[in-house]
Amino acid sequence: MAKRIGIIYCKKINEASCIGCSKCYKAIHEKTHAFAEVDDAIQIVFKTSCGDCPGLVLPRLDLQMCVLQGLEQDVDEIYFGDLIRGRIMLYALTSITTRPRV
Repeated sequence: MAKRIGIIYCKKINEASCIGCSKCYKAIHEKTHAFAEVDDAIQIVFKTSCGDCPGLVLPRLDLQMCVLQGLEQDVDEIYFGDLIRGRIMLYALTSITTRPRV
């Protein structure tokens, strides 16, 4: 059975240097980079941008999950572009360090 994946990429980078996401499709086809350890066939279920700065990726991901649920479609893994992963980590660290103490 194919592994169903979603890809979330940086909107600004995509518009500047990744037109058509050829690099992602090549990596999936050749099973390199982030896809090197995937043994199963890969089916892309969705591909979307982060929604642009500042940090709209989490609400956008929630909306994407609602759409998939409505289509009765599952996703096994979600791959984040490098810049998105950095933003999520920064958001998590900021939330932890600025959370009020009880």
